[in-house]
Amino acid sequence: MRTNYYNFLNLKSLTLFVFLISFGVINAQSNAVSAQLNHPEEGLIKLKDFPNAVELMDKRTISSRVFDKKDGTQCIVSSSGPIHYEKNGVYYSYNTEIVSNNTGKFITHTYVNSENDFTTYLPNNVSLGFIEELNSGNFIKDMTNPRMYFLSNGAELNVQNMNGSSINVNGSKAMYNNVYNGIDLDVSIVNGRRKADYIINSSNFLSQVPANAEFLVFEETVELPSGWSAILNSNIVELHNSVGELVLKYDIPFLFDSPSNSNFNPSKSQNGSDLPPTGTYEIDFNSTTNTLKLLLKVDMSWLNSQQRIFPVTIDPDLSGTYPNCWLAGPGGYSNYGALRQ
Repeated sequence: MRTNYYNFLNLKSLTLFVFLISFGVINAQSNAVSAQLNHPEEGLIKLKDFPNAVELMDKRTISSRVFDKKDGTQCIVSSSGPIHYEKNGVYYSYNTEIVSNNTGKFITHTYVNSENDFTTYLPNNVSLGFIEELNSGNFIKDMTNPRMYFLSNGAELNVQNMNGSSINVNGSKAMYNNVYNGIDLDVSIVNGRRKADYIINSSNFLSQVPANAEFLVFEETVELPSGWSAILNSNIVELHNSVGELVLKYDIPFLFDSPSNSNFNPSKSQNGSDLPPTGTYEIDFNSTTNTLKLLLKVDMSWLNSQQRIFPVTIDPDLSGTYPNCWLAGPGGYSNYGALRQ
């Protein structure tokens, strides 16, 4: 009888356990559905040429929207890039505007963009570095201890520490002027990424290049959460969390000169042969301090070319896990985030 009694208790315990798990799953799904039904954007986004159409909020994905046209049909609007970010199972439209930081977090950083895949905190003075916070609550701090120098046979020449430049915000852009001699730092927020472009304004910059310099180098330190790791993979720096998941990455750093001399035309590209040239990443990850030394190298043969037309842009982006902003397809390369109906 004792065995049967314990078996009966175990059966009851198992039944209760399964019930609690099922209840938890159903409750979580119910909360997600409830959030979708009470979506703050409900009714705000209209379908072109169909004023009576209503978006079905629960049908949103990272890169698409579904509309009920009220004529018995539905219309899907999709994008080659992300148009929504996800938070707690709900998809919201991106808002790339940089605004005053009233979040109560990271008060040393006076500006913020929070309606994106990750929240970006920007300081009034660039010397404080940048902070990126994920939905999980984890955050990284980059652009710390930044330096610029030239490399010749492995030797660092003409080393400059970053100047303490103040921010100038305009919409989704934040400019820090003259962070290095002749170079501005142009930070901009776009869907799913934070750009931080070095702008070499004039060919006068070349006057400070030492003879026989092989590379221009931008160096910074990135502070990572405990247990995270960094991997260099095909010139992309991947940041993995403590369970090995890819959560952020520094995308391939493209190089552009003045648009009047740019041969890159994504609408005509067929095989990627006319993609812009790139810089090269090198990394040194310290698992003890959880810091990443990030080096971005630009070949001086490209920068010194007589074909260069200034200003020159060096374009490293920090992004989530969505693919890079130029997506290959049968018709060439499509612009990131272009909607199609």
